[in-house]
Parts: sequence; structure tokens; C-alpha cells
Amino acid sequence: MTKRFLGHGVNSTDPWILGLSGPAAFHPNLAGYEVYAAALTAAINPRSLR
Repeated sequence: MTKRFLGHGVNSTDPWILGLSGPAAFHPNLAGYEVYAAALTAAINPRSLR
């Protein structure tokens, strides 16, 4: 996951992680969750689960 999020940290120009404030601090934003879900799906290989 770390490689996929490179360049998209809290203070980047295109962050995928929420900042310090709020109850979701340091959790992915929508774009971050989309990348995270794609990575998990690729790792699981859903075709092999059938």
C-alpha cells in the first residue's frame, strides 16, 4: 500500500489521506479508499474465490 500512496500524503498537492482534524484523521479520503479497494481486489483475485 505504501508505494501506491507515495506522493499523496496529507500535505501533498493531491492528498489521499485526511489531515489532523476530525474523527477520521489520517484515514483515506474517497480517492484513497478507491486506490485501497483496487489494490485489495487485485491482491485477492476475485475470480479465484468462485
